Amino acid sequence: MNSRMHRPPLSRRNNPQEIEEYFELQEELSEPLKYSLLDFVDGYFRLEHTRRQFERRNDQVFPHDRTERLKALWNSDSFLLDAVDYILGEHYDWEEVKGYLDDSRSIYDVGLDDQGRYQLQRRQPPELSELVETTLSSRGRAYEHLRRAVSYAFSREPQPNDACFESTKALEVVAKPIFTPNDDLATLGKMIRAAEDKPSKWITDFGVDGHDDINSVIGMLKLVWETQFRHGDPDDPLEVPPKRAEMIVHLSVLLVHWFSSDKIRPK
Repeated sequence: MNSRMHRPPLSRRNNPQEIEEYFELQEELSEPLKYSLLDFVDGYFRLEHTRRQFERRNDQVFPHDRTERLKALWNSDSFLLDAVDYILGEHYDWEEVKGYLDDSRSIYDVGLDDQGRYQLQRRQPPELSELVETTLSSRGRAYEHLRRAVSYAFSREPQPNDACFESTKALEVVAKPIFTPNDDLATLGKMIRAAEDKPSKWITDFGVDGHDDINSVIGMLKLVWETQFRHGDPDDPLEVPPKRAEMIVHLSVLLVHWFSSDKIRPK
């Protein structure tokens, strides 16, 4: 989280250690944050048709009485977050919620799902969020795969295998015209082998002392490719660890950006 997002309270500003602790991300919902989110949800759920749709989609019925309904939301952070997430996706009213989360240094942030709707996601470092936002503002098949990858990796209920799969598909889209332009069916693995066989055919902006280091790119592509559990190996784990999937998505965003901006190209 960017510590310049807002300043810490006066009572903490004279102690560097307290400032550092203040800006640590909060896993739990603080009471002030819950009050704000509750007010936000209540404004929408006073409409019966909105409440009923939420109930159908979440298989959970609200108490008919408003006071009891608010109490049910207050007593379950998961239920409250589900309600906020539903409203974000259906009504696109996201700026108010993002402000609450930012103010509270919450582990949660507002992002986009695989269909471009707003949702709650786990917060990313600000410099990385800026790169993701810039990259995903482009249009095309690769960016649609990336958007899905980010959604799968950082949603409240991550799907790490799917995040890695979509990251790979995004890279296959942008790397195929560079590495295997005449093979429509080439996988990322085949593209990597083509680059390894004749690395002198490509150049990058890594050039150091006259050396165009395509090998650096190959190594990064391998990190993405070798995460795939798609070959039926009985020794492979069933799930990619969530933190690894996050790193794979981050790496893929960067690589897609490089391929798309001609930083990796045929000689």
